[in-house]
Amino acid sequence: MPTIITAHGARTRRDHLIAIMASGGFAGGGLLIGVSAGRRWLEMDPMVWQQGFWAEFLGFAVAIVPLFLLTFVGLYRSRRADIDVPAARWWWTAGLVMWGINCVITSAYHLPVNIRLSGVPFSPEEAEAVRTLWLALHAPRVLLAIGTCLAAAQGALISAAASGSASVASPSDR
Repeated sequence: MPTIITAHGARTRRDHLIAIMASGGFAGGGLLIGVSAGRRWLEMDPMVWQQGFWAEFLGFAVAIVPLFLLTFVGLYRSRRADIDVPAARWWWTAGLVMWGINCVITSAYHLPVNIRLSGVPFSPEEAEAVRTLWLALHAPRVLLAIGTCLAAAQGALISAAASGSASVASPSDR
């Protein structure tokens, strides 16, 4: 007969869910931008793209930035909660590292370029080059976001197993 071991703390479960859901939402938003908007952008005249970029960026940012920040909160708090579970801690740390790399790419390239696109006119050739590089550097951010979500899910599963949140079958039930 299965034995249920004590459930994980509600706060820890909540932090795990925040890490998984926020990182998944962030990854999905990044994928949407890269695939849907990116495809449309590549079909546009570079100057038309540049003129409309800032307004579109602000629309994305309203949804994406809170998810990005909540991802950090969920990962950080989950890592703290699972500090004594080495395997889970490793996955939470991996998620934080991927989140950090994503943050560096965004801060070093995308944010400055996004701000420049809001007011500095480019020539058609420059706008084309900026758009191409923007999308090329967006792809690793999406992959990092997906990896962050997978790391969060793995950390939560390992944590739940270590805490006994999952049911464990006795040897005679196998």
